[in-house]
Amino acid sequence: MPIRREEEQIPENTGQNIEKTSDSGEIPAEKDVSRKTSRWLRVGIGICAGALLGFGYYYFVGCESGGCPLTSNPAITVSYGAILGGVAASG
Repeated sequence: MPIRREEEQIPENTGQNIEKTSDSGEIPAEKDVSRKTSRWLRVGIGICAGALLGFGYYYFVGCESGGCPLTSNPAITVSYGAILGGVAASG
């Protein structure tokens, strides 16, 4: 369902930039797709950054003895970092 916005009444000569809508007041589909793409791109970048930070944490801080369940296994640490990065980027 398209998003509807109320039209603003601003005189032509004010110099303000206004997002153009169609005559029916709907936001064009291209803008909606662009917003979804940018959101998923931001989440994807957050996941990648979190995974890299998780691996960095494993490599530089990780537990060598195996007594630490989170930091002794790189797959767990990278997965945990990716999840946290995705959650942080989506909010």
